[in-house]
Amino acid sequence: MFKMSGEDDEPEPDNEFAVVILCHHLLLCCYKIKYTGGNSPPDCGSFDGETGIGDPGGECKRCPLNQFGSDENGSNA
Repeated sequence: MFKMSGEDDEPEPDNEFAVVILCHHLLLCCYKIKYTGGNSPPDCGSFDGETGIGDPGGECKRCPLNQFGSDENGSNA
C-alpha cells in the first residue's frame, strides 16, 4: 500500500498507481549472519552486480553464495 497526496494534502491510502521505470541498477549484498535490520554493512557488496567487494569478494556470478539453494528456502545467500 502506498500513500498518495490527496486534494487537501492529506495522504490517501491507495493500492495502485502508474509509473515508468527510467533506470534499473542491480546491487548485490551478502551478510554472513542473517540480516535483522539496522545499519550494519554487508560482509560483501557489489554496486555493479558483477564484482563483489569484501568477504568473499570476487566475481558474483561464480560466487557459491549467489547460487539458488545456498540459503534457507532455496534462495541465494
